[in-house]
Amino acid sequence: MKNLALSIATAILLLSLSSCQKLLEYAESHGYPAPVKSLIRKINYSDSAHYVPGVPFTVETNSFTFIYNSAHDPIYAIRETTGTGVPSYIFRYDASGRLTDLIAAYDTAITMTNVESWHKFTYEPPINTMLSTG
Repeated sequence: MKNLALSIATAILLLSLSSCQKLLEYAESHGYPAPVKSLIRKINYSDSAHYVPGVPFTVETNSFTFIYNSAHDPIYAIRETTGTGVPSYIFRYDASGRLTDLIAAYDTAITMTNVESWHKFTYEPPINTMLSTG
């Protein structure tokens, strides 16, 4: 389950950091229409529980609900059920729209009272990303 949470967090991070700007500039300069940006509203997933002798095998289901800011950047990925190693995520950005904080919290209401981890990102010219974990 922890690997799934890490994979989802990594995917969210890469989606928020990745840029298709060059592709968009190329398309625009060659007369192609601008693509419509689609926002992921919810991800439902199943996570198979580990085998315990004498206990029936179960599959746990969970989901993320995404909330975006006016720039269409995700600011919350709220998990339906949270717990140790299974947090919701809070994203913070600087004035340039770059991700500065990735906060893993257990609160489904995002009250920031139970933070599991807090990753801070800093940027140095030209665009090197540095990660400071906490």
